Amino acid sequence: YPDNVSILTSNEDHIQLGLSIIDYESLNFSVVVDIDGDPVWFADRTNFIASKIIVTEIASNGNFIGFGFRRGYEINLDSEIIFETDYPEYEVHHSIIKPGNDSYFFLDAVNQILPCPEDCSESAPANLEWVGDKIIQVDLNGELIWEWNSFDYLSQLEYNPQWLPQAEASGIFDWTHGNSVFFNEVDSIVYISLRNINRISAIDYTTKEIIWDIADPGYMEGTPFGGNFEFSHQHSAQITDTGTLLFFDNGRDTSPERSKCMEIGLNESREPELVWEYVLPDSMFTLSRGECKRLDNGNTLITAGRTGNIIEVNNNDEIVWHFRAITGSGDDVAFYWTQRIKNLYPHAFSIKIDNLE
Repeated sequence: YPDNVSILTSNEDHIQLGLSIIDYESLNFSVVVDIDGDPVWFADRTNFIASKIIVTEIASNGNFIGFGFRRGYEINLDSEIIFETDYPEYEVHHSIIKPGNDSYFFLDAVNQILPCPEDCSESAPANLEWVGDKIIQVDLNGELIWEWNSFDYLSQLEYNPQWLPQAEASGIFDWTHGNSVFFNEVDSIVYISLRNINRISAIDYTTKEIIWDIADPGYMEGTPFGGNFEFSHQHSAQITDTGTLLFFDNGRDTSPERSKCMEIGLNESREPELVWEYVLPDSMFTLSRGECKRLDNGNTLITAGRTGNIIEVNNNDEIVWHFRAITGSGDDVAFYWTQRIKNLYPHAFSIKIDNLE
């Protein structure tokens, strides 16, 4: 457990009270802490392959959803495995969610041998192993319900040349690098964040066609939805309760490099527009990882990736809660996600019956 966990700011009149699920990703396990930063639960990572379990969310039944070493899981409070994806049939990476009570969505890598793009150097190999993404939906028994393959719906002319030197050296081209999937049951749209091409795509669940892309136009053949919002290396794209698109912009390709939260309105009657953003201080700039999550009281919980910082900001962009985690060797703990919950027992209830004999 990190040696130095502290709360640097806590304004209880303005914070969303409750507990926080935090993945100590760099330490390979997840915890739940109270508002004072004290742990009230942690995952027993010894129950999992390679002693790694990264919790991504709590399900409506009180179990946790997460992944570790190529497998996706649903686990209970005792870290007992309730559900596990079929490996090697699927290799779960970066994201698994359980949007309802009857299925799981997750990301799985998919490979094809294809020619080296036109931006390759003269000394590059003729062909590369391109790595794309599949979105997989399985039922509670692990049986396939639905899938979407990036090779079927994206052009191989749409790529980011900055990843080619690494590909030429290794022979493996990390083409799309999906890092989050989100399913909106209200309108049956699947959202995927494709980090390496600076793109967030909305996919019609019924037809599997891409409805729109919010993206860097430099890596697209067409025109992105709403123009260029100038984000890069983004993570954790999700739809809020008010229907806006909220995500963490790592800012890898911007000058100066700054990480921030971005919220884009998706009103059907007009072009999408930036409705809110929060720029993190330089000390919280992170090239990878990160999340912005809207809370019930309207505040936003921001996980600043590799920096060891998690903050909560209110509607006036004031920091009302600041969590900091550092290891004994002085390293910042890295996080993917944080989720604020009321308690660990959403499935608990009591019944009172009047005049019972």
